[in-house]
Amino acid sequence: MNKETYISICILIILVGIGAGVFVKQFHFNPAVLTANELMPEDTTLQDSGSAPGSESISPEDRNKLLPVPSGMVSMTKPEQFSPDTLYEKINGKAELYLSAGFKRLLCHRLKDRASSDAGLWMEAYVYQMDGSTNAFAVFSRQRRSDGTALDIAEFAYKTKNAVFFAHGEYYVELVGSTSEEKLFSFMYEFAERFTANVDVTTKGKTEFDLFPKEGLVPESISLIPSNAFGYDKLDNIYIATYKKEGKQATLFLSNRNAPEAASQLSNGYKSFLEMFGGSPLPSGIDVENAILVEIFGTYDLFFTFGEYFAGVHESEDIPSAKAMATDFFNHLQKKTNGKTTP
Repeated sequence: MNKETYISICILIILVGIGAGVFVKQFHFNPAVLTANELMPEDTTLQDSGSAPGSESISPEDRNKLLPVPSGMVSMTKPEQFSPDTLYEKINGKAELYLSAGFKRLLCHRLKDRASSDAGLWMEAYVYQMDGSTNAFAVFSRQRRSDGTALDIAEFAYKTKNAVFFAHGEYYVELVGSTSEEKLFSFMYEFAERFTANVDVTTKGKTEFDLFPKEGLVPESISLIPSNAFGYDKLDNIYIATYKKEGKQATLFLSNRNAPEAASQLSNGYKSFLEMFGGSPLPSGIDVENAILVEIFGTYDLFFTFGEYFAGVHESEDIPSAKAMATDFFNHLQKKTNGKTTP
């Protein structure tokens, strides 16, 4: 075998090895984004007691308060803690969502059923500490699964086939199990109950919720986009909700800009943004001061300012629906605030 052939074979072996590594790596997903049917076999047998390379130690106080161990469960791995600099090592590919929403740290702990002879019945807790309750709700709402069933274990909570998700104060929590067995859900409920009892929340609810009309609202559709809403980099901290009326669907949105001048500036900026991508301004046709109607890609955005609020209708299917929804929304805002613009 000559030298050139030998080198070619070595290079080919290396390339095959790299390809195999990439192929295997693509299946190593974060369990927090998997359903029961998608969990990989190796996840159900993992019993490593070590920690991830980027994880940090957790104080005993935080461990007892934020990572309570349900009765009948034992540790399967050491608790882990990740900072903004190391978050990607735990949830690579989804870290930016949390970082853009005021992420502070992530605590993780994998637990298993004490009575199981193997590691077939386990769950992992992901406790995200955010910069305030609003940011915690933001990631809760943006991560919300469409197949969820509401729970009363916290102000915002639901379950899916193999997991429980809730927001409580400045924390967003995911409890992800290896199966959909009821016994595992009982462990998750106990974790949630102990967690919410340990974490005192002095203020609950979001005043913006009450500012959305109830008629036509799709249940559980209200969410908070922390940044780059509708593709516009200046539009942040915006609440959205899906509405269906008379067979038509659209999104209502609302953002408190803290000052009328800021709301007006954002409204004008959003109009320019839509025009830059082919939007065509039209007469609003509604009796609302500063209302702007723009047709873009066959749908209609009709938005306005109300004091410090920037609000409106996004992607309405036709002009009459946009006008009706925007008018109802404006009237509802006036009624809920008694004509005042401070929530």
